[in-house]
Amino acid sequence: MLGKAKVYEKTKKYDQALETLSEIAIQNQDFLPALLEKTKIHSVNGDWDQAMESLNKVRGKDRNNVEGLRIYAFYYLTRESDIEYVCEKLDELTAAMRQNEGMNGDLFYNMARLFARYCGRRQAIIEKTEAMLQEAINLQPENADYHCELAFQKCMTGDYSQSYEIYTKASQIDQTNQSPVYGMIYCKIKQDQLEDAEQQLEFLMEISETQTKTSEHAYLESIICWRQKHQRDQAIKLLDQALNLHIT
Repeated sequence: MLGKAKVYEKTKKYDQALETLSEIAIQNQDFLPALLEKTKIHSVNGDWDQAMESLNKVRGKDRNNVEGLRIYAFYYLTRESDIEYVCEKLDELTAAMRQNEGMNGDLFYNMARLFARYCGRRQAIIEKTEAMLQEAINLQPENADYHCELAFQKCMTGDYSQSYEIYTKASQIDQTNQSPVYGMIYCKIKQDQLEDAEQQLEFLMEISETQTKTSEHAYLESIICWRQKHQRDQAIKLLDQALNLHIT
């Protein structure tokens, strides 16, 4: 009963929010944020017909609205799986970001992360997200996180050699950031350079100030444990440790 009460209360709040946003949209027909918020609430509720109706109103007023294009492309990627059409919309999204937020590297970076995570490793989509990342890197060449994300997406396509090179560059940009180093070790594992990967992982622990494992460390250790030593139980134990560290 308590669970049903919470659902009812949440639904009631959504309905109130939609009613308020509808009033705002009627009184200020050119105020697109109200329509965009309606779109998001409808999508959260699973009412995609209403979501797309609100979104089409946005697109009718501003074809280059970045947030509108993001939702539109994401809808077709996750609901329709029309990859060719999604690629077309991602091109439009990239062009709109250049036009409206041309100096916003974080925007290109976050958009690339979003679509890469939900594309099912489809090469055509990743080519588009890599192009977004290149825009971000061009704006902030010394941002190690941007390079790490590009390397990660190279891993998604199985290009571990180039991914390793990009991770190496990221580690040189920011020597205090361990993420590129973990990425380099992961690439070595995927290329069956297990002994080298294990040595690098042990070295990381030796130079660590806290001498405590991160979730990434435990995860990589579990892969090496399984692939090199075939110790199933220990590998599972390390995976559990990685999950617990990630959650905390």
